[in-house]
Amino acid sequence: MQRRVGLWAALALATGCSIDDLPFRCDRDEACVKGSTQGMCEANGYCSFGDDDCEGTRRRYGANAPAGVASACVPECVAQLALGQFHSCALRKDGSLRCWGDARDGQLGNGKSATQSYATPVEVDPRVQPAAWVSAGEDHTCAVKSPEGTVWCWGANQGLQLGVLSAKEPGPVEVTLATPQKEPAVAVAAGVFHSCALGSWGARCWGVCKAGQLGSSGCPSADVMLPSPVDWKADILEIGVGAGHTCAVPSVGQLRCWGANNVGQLGVPGPSQPVPAPLPLTVQHVAVGAGHNCALMNGKVACWGNNEQGQLGSPGPWTPNPTPIALDSSAKSVAAGYAHSCALLSDGRVACWGSNLYGQLGPGAEPGIKPSGPVIVELPEAADLVSAGREHSCARAESGRVYCWGRNDYGQLGNGESGSTEANPTPDRTVWKSLCAEL
Repeated sequence: MQRRVGLWAALALATGCSIDDLPFRCDRDEACVKGSTQGMCEANGYCSFGDDDCEGTRRRYGANAPAGVASACVPECVAQLALGQFHSCALRKDGSLRCWGDARDGQLGNGKSATQSYATPVEVDPRVQPAAWVSAGEDHTCAVKSPEGTVWCWGANQGLQLGVLSAKEPGPVEVTLATPQKEPAVAVAAGVFHSCALGSWGARCWGVCKAGQLGSSGCPSADVMLPSPVDWKADILEIGVGAGHTCAVPSVGQLRCWGANNVGQLGVPGPSQPVPAPLPLTVQHVAVGAGHNCALMNGKVACWGNNEQGQLGSPGPWTPNPTPIALDSSAKSVAAGYAHSCALLSDGRVACWGSNLYGQLGPGAEPGIKPSGPVIVELPEAADLVSAGREHSCARAESGRVYCWGRNDYGQLGNGESGSTEANPTPDRTVWKSLCAEL
């Protein structure tokens, strides 16, 4: 009898048919068909079908899944993606954190540093979970723990970017924000050598301060500071951190940036400055790269700052003037990496531009030293989230699947492979299976 069950399951996979009374694992969407309805092969290898009664995913497992799974709603999986220099992290809907890629400075948060990388997701220290927010910097990572609203950071600390004078790397350390009445943080942003947190009290930043990137004029001679308030009394909705500068979006008023301005990244002419400077822009969202920024303004995207690799969307010198990006549709969000940028368009497509040394712009542009203007990433399905790292990119599809592409020598794509310096322009969803199969 067992042999016959195996035969029918194999036949179902081969023909794309669904056998409702026989549990079997799928390996592709074509294996999930119920009558004339095409289903989806989930990360755990079981079929699901559309059901509006299931909140979130709007998908329900078919009767061909095993007991305990069959007919249950498919849970949501990935809530946030955070990409650093050579590592990546995902915050799952249940508050759990997973990171993968370069582990040399302990930036994966699993209590280990290693000369080798982790090419598949590893669990972050339980002390940091459940989390409400995660941000990946160059070689460190920070998160906001839920429900306490405490901030934890881990990884490299040569510039006090972890917010403590000394850290027993590579384990996470709690950052003492010294906020009024110990009010909680709601978000955190990690850069190269500095980090910032947001709360009802405004913004507090820490780390290297010599370019004014902490937003405070009191930088000591050591050029580093523990968490200190940003000199801006405003209700700040969003903050982004680059290599030596910071930008923030207020609930009312204009975008402000502070810190290094050697390539116009503050959006105004002049030297570096520690005081948040208003730009003549009212924006809904800002994405901060190493030396450039991109902002979303009523569906339009404009970028400014460093343009050495075309990260402002077209060839030319660096500029403090916001440069409109030529997109063929309105945008919903934007992401900035080290020298490339990506936008999520209103129809679910993703467009990327700038440096493409490792295929981080996707298969629509030829990998190599020549920068590219905006190209559409050939994703197999519509996306609802996009994130950019140093030289790799990831997107979450509306289905919940996660796709990553670009540089992968440290396993930052999460597909189980590492060590190769070849370009990987084709979006790969292997990491989604690792992240979501157990949920």
